[in-house]
Amino acid sequence: MEDLYCSMLHREAELRKAPETLKRMEISEGRKGDWVDVVEKIQQQVLDEFQGQGKSNRILHIIPSRSLNTTSGITLTGLRQAALRHPEIAFWVRYNRARRGNLRVGDTAPNVELVRAIDGTTPIKLFGEDDAGGGAGGGTNSGGEGG
Repeated sequence: MEDLYCSMLHREAELRKAPETLKRMEISEGRKGDWVDVVEKIQQQVLDEFQGQGKSNRILHIIPSRSLNTTSGITLTGLRQAALRHPEIAFWVRYNRARRGNLRVGDTAPNVELVRAIDGTTPIKLFGEDDAGGGAGGGTNSGGEGG
Protein backbone atom coordinates (compact mmCIF):
# COMPACT_ATOMS: atom_id res chain seq x y z
CA MET A 1 0.00 0.00 0.00
CA GLU A 2 2.88 2.39 0.76
CA ASP A 3 4.22 1.99 -2.79
CA LEU A 4 0.78 2.89 -4.10
CA TYR A 5 0.63 6.03 -1.98
CA CYS A 6 4.13 6.99 -3.17
CA SER A 7 2.97 6.65 -6.77
CA MET A 8 -0.03 8.80 -5.93
CA LEU A 9 2.25 11.44 -4.40
CA HIS A 10 4.37 11.51 -7.55
CA ARG A 11 1.19 12.12 -9.55
CA GLU A 12 0.04 14.84 -7.17
CA ALA A 13 3.45 16.52 -7.43
CA GLU A 14 3.20 16.41 -11.22
CA LEU A 15 -0.26 17.97 -11.15
CA ARG A 16 0.74 20.65 -8.61
CA LYS A 17 3.64 21.78 -10.84
CA ALA A 18 1.60 21.85 -14.03
CA PRO A 19 1.30 25.35 -15.56
CA GLU A 20 -2.50 25.10 -15.70
CA THR A 21 -2.62 24.26 -11.98
CA LEU A 22 -0.38 27.19 -11.09
CA LYS A 23 -2.62 29.45 -13.15
CA ARG A 24 -5.74 28.10 -11.39
CA MET A 25 -4.09 28.75 -8.01
CA GLU A 26 -3.23 32.29 -9.03
CA ILE A 27 -6.77 32.96 -10.24
CA SER A 28 -8.33 31.46 -7.12
CA GLU A 29 -6.32 33.79 -4.89
CA GLY A 30 -7.90 36.77 -6.65
CA ARG A 31 -11.44 35.51 -6.13
CA LYS A 32 -13.38 34.37 -3.11
CA GLY A 33 -11.78 30.93 -3.41
CA ASP A 34 -8.41 29.83 -2.21
CA TRP A 35 -5.48 27.84 -3.59
CA VAL A 36 -6.42 25.12 -1.10
CA ASP A 37 -9.59 24.52 -3.13
CA VAL A 38 -7.39 23.82 -6.15
CA VAL A 39 -5.25 21.39 -4.13
CA GLU A 40 -8.34 19.53 -2.91
CA LYS A 41 -9.45 19.08 -6.52
CA ILE A 42 -6.00 17.79 -7.45
CA GLN A 43 -6.05 15.31 -4.59
CA GLN A 44 -9.52 14.18 -5.62
CA GLN A 45 -8.32 13.73 -9.18
CA VAL A 46 -5.39 11.61 -7.95
CA LEU A 47 -7.73 9.48 -5.84
CA ASP A 48 -10.08 9.04 -8.77
CA GLU A 49 -7.27 8.08 -11.14
CA PHE A 50 -5.80 5.51 -8.78
CA GLN A 51 -9.17 4.05 -7.90
CA GLY A 52 -9.90 3.68 -11.59
CA GLN A 53 -13.17 5.53 -11.23
CA GLY A 54 -12.55 8.53 -13.44
CA LYS A 55 -14.27 11.47 -11.76
CA SER A 56 -17.27 9.59 -10.41
CA ASN A 57 -16.33 9.39 -6.73
CA ARG A 58 -17.32 12.87 -5.52
CA ILE A 59 -18.02 11.99 -1.86
CA LEU A 60 -14.34 12.41 -0.98
CA HIS A 61 -14.50 15.97 -2.29
CA ILE A 62 -17.64 16.75 -0.31
CA ILE A 63 -16.12 15.50 2.96
CA PRO A 64 -12.37 15.96 2.36
CA SER A 65 -11.19 15.66 5.96
CA ARG A 66 -12.77 12.27 6.73
CA SER A 67 -10.93 9.03 6.29
CA LEU A 68 -13.39 7.34 3.98
CA ASN A 69 -12.59 3.77 3.06
CA THR A 70 -13.13 2.94 -0.54
CA THR A 71 -13.26 -0.42 -2.22
CA SER A 72 -9.55 -0.09 -2.96
CA GLY A 73 -8.66 0.98 0.60
CA ILE A 74 -7.24 4.28 -0.67
CA THR A 75 -8.33 7.33 1.34
CA LEU A 76 -7.77 11.06 1.17
CA THR A 77 -6.47 10.97 4.73
CA GLY A 78 -4.09 8.19 3.74
CA LEU A 79 -2.77 10.28 0.85
CA ARG A 80 -2.24 13.30 3.09
CA GLN A 81 -0.51 11.20 5.75
CA ALA A 82 1.73 9.64 3.12
CA ALA A 83 2.82 13.13 2.09
CA LEU A 84 4.02 13.72 5.65
CA ARG A 85 5.96 10.44 5.61
CA HIS A 86 7.52 11.19 2.22
CA PRO A 87 8.71 14.80 2.03
CA GLU A 88 11.26 13.64 -0.55
CA ILE A 89 8.29 13.30 -2.93
CA ALA A 90 5.88 15.85 -1.43
CA PHE A 91 7.71 19.14 -2.00
CA TRP A 92 4.74 20.99 -0.44
CA VAL A 93 5.60 19.28 2.83
CA ARG A 94 9.36 19.59 2.41
CA TYR A 95 9.22 23.36 1.85
CA ASN A 96 6.44 24.13 4.32
CA ARG A 97 7.83 26.62 6.83
CA ALA A 98 4.83 26.57 9.16
CA ARG A 99 5.76 25.45 12.64
CA ARG A 100 4.36 25.32 16.12
CA GLY A 101 4.89 28.70 17.73
CA ASN A 102 6.29 29.28 21.18
CA LEU A 103 3.27 31.14 22.60
CA ARG A 104 1.16 29.20 25.06
CA VAL A 105 -2.23 29.83 26.67
CA GLY A 106 -1.85 32.67 29.17
CA ASP A 107 1.21 34.24 27.49
CA THR A 108 1.08 37.89 26.55
CA ALA A 109 1.12 38.30 22.79
CA PRO A 110 4.06 40.27 21.40
CA ASN A 111 3.42 43.71 19.97
CA VAL A 112 3.66 43.18 16.24
CA GLU A 113 4.54 45.96 13.81
CA LEU A 114 2.15 46.15 10.86
CA VAL A 115 2.46 47.92 7.55
CA ARG A 116 -0.45 49.55 5.74
CA ALA A 117 -1.48 47.61 2.69
CA ILE A 118 -2.35 50.81 0.81
CA ASP A 119 1.08 52.42 0.71
CA GLY A 120 3.31 49.87 2.46
CA THR A 121 5.16 52.60 4.30
CA THR A 122 3.41 53.53 7.54
CA PRO A 123 4.40 51.18 10.34
CA ILE A 124 1.91 50.82 13.16
CA LYS A 125 1.88 48.71 16.29
CA LEU A 126 -0.77 46.11 16.88
CA PHE A 127 -1.22 47.44 20.40
CA GLY A 128 -1.15 51.18 21.09
CA GLU A 129 0.20 52.69 24.31
CA ASP A 130 -3.14 52.45 26.07
CA ASP A 131 -4.08 49.02 24.74
CA ALA A 132 -3.87 45.94 26.89
CA GLY A 133 -1.58 43.15 25.85
CA GLY A 134 1.54 45.23 25.18
CA GLY A 135 3.55 42.01 25.06
CA ALA A 136 7.27 41.63 24.80
CA GLY A 137 7.59 44.92 22.94
CA GLY A 138 6.65 46.86 26.07
CA GLY A 139 3.29 48.06 24.78
CA THR A 140 4.54 51.34 23.42
CA ASN A 141 3.56 52.75 20.10
CA SER A 142 6.88 54.08 18.93
CA GLY A 143 7.01 54.95 15.30
CA GLY A 144 3.50 55.17 14.13
CA GLU A 145 -0.16 55.65 14.62
CA GLY A 146 -2.26 53.91 17.23
CA GLY A 147 -3.88 50.74 16.14
